Amino acid sequence: MRVVAYEWCSSGGLSGPDASQSGYGHAHGRLLREGWAMLEAIAADAARDASLDVTVLIDESMLDRREQTAAIRKPEPQVSLQAELNKSRKPEPQAERAFDGPSTPGIFLNSPLGLRLGLPCGVGAPHTSAPACPSAAVRRLPVQRGREIDTLIAEARGADWTLIVAPETDGILAARVSAVRAAGGRVLAPHEAFLAIASDKQATIDCLAAAGVAVPAGRSLAPLEAPPAGFRLPAVRKHRGSAGGDGLGILRSANVATSRAASRVESFVAGTPVGVAVLCGPGGLWPMPPMRQRFSEEDFPRYLGSEPWNDRPGTERARRLAERAVTATVRAAASRDAAAGTVLGWVGVDMILGARDDGVEDRVLEINPRLTTSFLGLSAAQEESVVATMIAIAEGRGGRSGFDWKPGIAFSLD
Repeated sequence: MRVVAYEWCSSGGLSGPDASQSGYGHAHGRLLREGWAMLEAIAADAARDASLDVTVLIDESMLDRREQTAAIRKPEPQVSLQAELNKSRKPEPQAERAFDGPSTPGIFLNSPLGLRLGLPCGVGAPHTSAPACPSAAVRRLPVQRGREIDTLIAEARGADWTLIVAPETDGILAARVSAVRAAGGRVLAPHEAFLAIASDKQATIDCLAAAGVAVPAGRSLAPLEAPPAGFRLPAVRKHRGSAGGDGLGILRSANVATSRAASRVESFVAGTPVGVAVLCGPGGLWPMPPMRQRFSEEDFPRYLGSEPWNDRPGTERARRLAERAVTATVRAAASRDAAAGTVLGWVGVDMILGARDDGVEDRVLEINPRLTTSFLGLSAAQEESVVATMIAIAEGRGGRSGFDWKPGIAFSLD
């Protein structure tokens, strides 16, 4: 089965006009670092399944820069986290595989054993211990400057599935999903009507509240509009169309600068920030183990990474809440377009879990209609390919009891 993997930062997006128009040009380094880690993790995960033939799209200018400082060679053996976790298991024969990606410092995963596992940014670096499959192929395809969408479409036409990782901002994600589908390709992504709702934080909150899903109290703000007088502080302000925490700020005073972007201001909700990834297909929704999110303690918080959420009652609450949130969004999308009644791929649900076991204090914050960074920790913990599982669910294969998810592995982005 042929799969195309595209990640906006690494596959040509940062070299195109979208970067400056969306305001992402200033965050080039941070975005690219996370983007390379995501793309590398997707490739390494897919390489676990011998049935997948993966083509990874990479901006040729980035390859040129990296290859000036890193030789293209087979990586030296690395410490394998899962091998440490599985020492008690009977070892399985492993086949050698050659990867052609440069090895440079990247994101780190912290294992429950206290090990620190470096993930090289070079695509295909074997950071997991899943037996390498001689028949599994992971190849990189350079993307010429200005040819990002054309290359994506051309490759997607000949693939069974395409996995697109891109920010929702300014329609970047929706444009690429629509382009591939218009060309006859299949994308592991929700319908465009779902994307439209989830890409707008105010529209998402309106949709969830209408379905009875608990959300923070708040309202939308026009560009340069200040929060209403008397709004309870501290409060949270976020850009309506943003991804990765862009435009996120904690308002502690009424005398704060306004935002140039359309925003949403909402009540600050105390509790534990948790993210739940939900794999979706015609057969239903499959929530993965929740991940506790970590943020810097400042007025403009930065997302620092995630770790397993080991609170059993909280885990079940988080999963149920994530399912309700995705279901509500699907129904709202289907009311706009009947074809949106089935959602495919990975959907991330961010929430705050309160201290009460009955869930009265829990709130859903937003929905991410794409692969999220939690993939780094969740995929590394599984014995089988998460990408292959996503495809199986999207094709209607697999039962609700057919997936034995392992808790994710902690990872750090700082």
